[in-house]
Amino acid sequence: MAGTIGRLAQIAVSDDDITYNNLGKVMSASLDITDDLADCTNNDSAGYKEEQLASQQASLAFTVKYVIGDTAQGQVVTAKTGRTTIYVRFRPEVAAGEKEFKFLANIPDLTIDTETEAVEEMSGTFQSTGTITTTTQT
Repeated sequence: MAGTIGRLAQIAVSDDDITYNNLGKVMSASLDITDDLADCTNNDSAGYKEEQLASQQASLAFTVKYVIGDTAQGQVVTAKTGRTTIYVRFRPEVAAGEKEFKFLANIPDLTIDTETEAVEEMSGTFQSTGTITTTTQT
C-alpha cells in the first residue's frame, strides 16, 4: 500500500549495473532530485528574468547500521576509498507497481560512526553522475 507508515525502503548497489546487492540494515534514506536553471533572458523578455531547466542531478542520503561482512556495505566502502563510481537502485517502497530509481553515482561523503556500547552506523551520500532512470517494479 503506497504511503504506509513504517515501510522499508531498499537501497541496492552494483559494480556492473547487472547484479545488485541490497544495502543491509537501512535506517533512513532521502532522495533529492534537483534541476539546475539556465538563464535564457533576452531582449524579448520585457524586463523579466527567464529561466529554463538545465542539468538534473540526484542525491541519495542514507544511514544504515554498519555490519562487517555486508557485501553491499563493503562495495560502498571500496567505491569511496577507491574514488570510483557505483550503480545505485533506490526503492522507496518494495512492491510490484511501485517506482524505483537507478543511477550511476559518486560517493562524496561517507561516515562510519562508532560509540562505546552503541550500534555502529554508516552514513553517506550517493551523488548521481549521468542519467537518472525511473521504472516500475514488477
